[in-house]
Amino acid sequence: MSAKNTEHYERLLDAAERHGRCLAPSSPSARRYLDRQVAHEKLVRPFRGVYARSASWRMLTPLQQHLHIVRALAFEHPDWVFSHFTAAVAYGLSVSYADIGSIHRIVPKHAPRSSSRGVSCHAAPKRTAHLVGGINVTSFEQTVSDCLCSLDFAHGVALADSALRISGMTGMQLCELLDAYVADGTHGIVTARRAACFADGRAESGGESIARARMLELGFMIPNLQVEFPDPIDSRKVYRVDFCWNTPDGRTIIGELDGRDKYTDPVKTGGRKTVDVLADERLRESRLSMHKHPIMRFSFRDALDGSVFRQLLVGFGIPYLRRRANGEPVLLVRGKDMVFKGIGCRVWRIYPVAA
Repeated sequence: MSAKNTEHYERLLDAAERHGRCLAPSSPSARRYLDRQVAHEKLVRPFRGVYARSASWRMLTPLQQHLHIVRALAFEHPDWVFSHFTAAVAYGLSVSYADIGSIHRIVPKHAPRSSSRGVSCHAAPKRTAHLVGGINVTSFEQTVSDCLCSLDFAHGVALADSALRISGMTGMQLCELLDAYVADGTHGIVTARRAACFADGRAESGGESIARARMLELGFMIPNLQVEFPDPIDSRKVYRVDFCWNTPDGRTIIGELDGRDKYTDPVKTGGRKTVDVLADERLRESRLSMHKHPIMRFSFRDALDGSVFRQLLVGFGIPYLRRRANGEPVLLVRGKDMVFKGIGCRVWRIYPVAA
């Protein structure tokens, strides 16, 4: 391959990077050249028929990588309309990395549906395409509805929370949206409605949303979100915490989800060094501790492990949420164990849930 041709492909790769997409070559000879560069580890082929520089690719997050692949496919197939989780990523909705292993698009209702080349096709009536980030996608409302009906409760809550955060909708409006876009009896609609009813746009990340959903699934009192505590030393500052429980017996418990990305993600660190972020975090926690409230720190892995998470919540005294036989919700707060007539007893105090 001559230096002139090499320069030509370098220009094509430059142009693709400027547009936030992978390179989709238009000829077999171009693919052969790019495949040789893959063999020499100068390029990667993350999806059949699309290429990117190895160094540039490694700098992208999984969601950014997904969009780079999709934009290349959109460039190659301008008539495609992307849907479900692919459209959700384009809109900036909270999507698990596990759900972006395939590209999703809409095809005419009676067209053959093939998932070859990692593309999942969904038969649907013709829908108006919306151009988002250079990609033709289904509408925001249709995308949210399609995704919610395809997710379990916890991941549905994460997507629903992000939908409220992005759109400014209320949970009730999200429920009405589902009623408008999804027919009764559709697979997944019951779980989707449950997630929509539980949604809260104050959640700041998918991890926080999933942790909150796990609390409900495990039967615990649901916390308030993003509660502010004043800095006891500097009255001009406030610290927001991820979760806060005000229990019926008068205690306040703080919950903090520890995510590694808040120490490494340049967006969340504001470009600061990890050591500076850690120092600020230690200062923040020392100031919060001056309020003399217990602080429960946990990881996303803890939240996914039902046994570990339950032990943490019980250990920090988070009340259980239960219902009486008549359906009335009550909170069970664990009291001090005692001995009654020589028998060890576990004491629970029962409080009605305030309206």
